[in-house]
Amino acid sequence: TPIIVIDFPCRLQSEKMVIDGNHRMTSKVIKNQDVNYVKLSIPDTVPLITQTFEKAWYLFAVELNAAIQLKTYNQRKNFLEHQSICKDFLMYMKNSD
Repeated sequence: TPIIVIDFPCRLQSEKMVIDGNHRMTSKVIKNQDVNYVKLSIPDTVPLITQTFEKAWYLFAVELNAAIQLKTYNQRKNFLEHQSICKDFLMYMKNSD
């Protein structure tokens, strides 16, 4: 079974992130064996993440990276209000006042 590796969405401390196969990879590294892995893009990754929390964390990291890349406050505001998967939460917060 291949180890599934993706580009880390925020590129903070690492360029890659293992989303399936951490234990298999650790075992191979300890034994100084070659690690076979599959590198996936963001759209191909989401359906493979089966745990709700991990999927939510991953999508949050992807969106945070997208927002960080924007240059101005208005670009970020527009992204959060119209493109983000978090927009429903923002509308809920706005309407709960």
